[in-house]
Amino acid sequence: MRRIRAAWMLLAVLGVADIVSRAFSEARNGAVSCGKTGEIYIEGVRSDAECTDTYVNVFGIWPLVQLGLVLLAPAIVAACVMRARVSVAATAAYMALIVVGVVNWADWWGQLIGPCLIASVLALIITLLHLHVRSPSYRSRAGHHRLAR
Repeated sequence: MRRIRAAWMLLAVLGVADIVSRAFSEARNGAVSCGKTGEIYIEGVRSDAECTDTYVNVFGIWPLVQLGLVLLAPAIVAACVMRARVSVAATAAYMALIVVGVVNWADWWGQLIGPCLIASVLALIITLLHLHVRSPSYRSRAGHHRLAR
């Protein structure tokens, strides 16, 4: 079970690392309007922002902190609780965040699509491993209980 917890923690660290690396990359890498018009048209962005500016300069620090917390939360909760149901819920949360990113693709929440796709696949693998680790002991207890009757 320690390895499952370590895998969830690693997933959380990878999510934060992705957001930190995005913070210092150019806004043209994720702003759809930069690809179409060469200018940034996103609500809440400074009027003099350019596509060559970094995400921190364009969006400020708070939206990136929010994205980091959203990517961090499901993995941290799953690592702390260590129940199979919570692992399944964390995987579902990452998949739901993909939908949030797609629905808000033109806003800064669209930045969730890439990291959440990767996190969903990794979370699914961790969840399947968690269920596999849990199942042999569960089966043996269930089988032992039936034999005792």
